[in-house]
Amino acid sequence: MFDVCSHKYTSVDPETPSTPSPTLLHLSSTSHPQILSSSTVHTPAIRPPVIVSPKNGTVFESLHGSGLELFCKVLTGCQTAESTVVTWLVNGQSVESSYLDGRALQGGRRVTRESEVCQVELRLLVVAVTDEDVNTELKCVAQNEGGRQEVVTLLQLEDSSFTWLVVAVVAASCFLTVVSIFLYVLFKPKRTKKMDYFLARQNSTF
Repeated sequence: MFDVCSHKYTSVDPETPSTPSPTLLHLSSTSHPQILSSSTVHTPAIRPPVIVSPKNGTVFESLHGSGLELFCKVLTGCQTAESTVVTWLVNGQSVESSYLDGRALQGGRRVTRESEVCQVELRLLVVAVTDEDVNTELKCVAQNEGGRQEVVTLLQLEDSSFTWLVVAVVAASCFLTVVSIFLYVLFKPKRTKKMDYFLARQNSTF
């Protein structure tokens, strides 16, 4: 025998809108992954490196047979400093593949922090500059995920005629000074004997 009174029925008004349960809302939000993906945080764009030294078009001069030391300084974000590639090119070729191989060496990479950015520095050392190096193109190239920049410089021999002219003028001035002092001492008038003669005359009058 069934107990009819123990069952309770709730009447629903058809005109009253039903409110979805929180469980249904949670399920509906997870059923649309494209909505969640739109709220993800985007990483900042990587900026390309900036070469601050040397300037584009710089001409480096050195005396024949003298050494030359160059530095390429690049500013970049600190998060990409290690992945930023900095290199020197000689007439469009790597230093090892160029005619300067054996007389030039690049290295000494150094990373330093400057306020909110980092500086990457790479050195190029030319052991001895010769006539063959006139108008040689030395290019510094910096590249990372954000982009690439390059700076072109030229290598020239310093005019030694002006240097020798300055040396000759200084040497001639020193020589003339020494000669003048020697002649002054040699032909200096000897007044001591005359003073002794006058003193002897004065003493003889007493």
